[in-house]
Amino acid sequence: MKTRIAHVSLLLAALLAAGSHLDLAQVFAWGRMFAGYAQEMPLAEAVAQTFNPEAACSLCRAIGHAREQQESSPLTETKVSKKILLAFAPASHFIASIGESMPLRTQDWKTPRMEKTAPPVPPPRELT
Repeated sequence: MKTRIAHVSLLLAALLAAGSHLDLAQVFAWGRMFAGYAQEMPLAEAVAQTFNPEAACSLCRAIGHAREQQESSPLTETKVSKKILLAFAPASHFIASIGESMPLRTQDWKTPRMEKTAPPVPPPRELT
């Protein structure tokens, strides 16, 4: 259950970072516009009027303005010269150094020979 919540949260974060919340709001605005136009005119004209850029509703204009702000935001610019600061990254406690190497002997390569011995005998049982 925890992994499912983590996966859904990660998917939601990725969608929000990609700007899909504006896409969802745009679909809602188109649906609301189409429902309003469909009551007054035939369906073909309602669809044409819904997607006509000159007949955009206030919500469509607000979404367009938000998209422009998102594209011109300095947070979306990626520059290679800037460093990413990891504030909560753990400090490294391991320091590797090159020391003297110890030569391996051939006896170190072999596995010790196991002498086969008889299995231990269980203790005698009492006869009653």
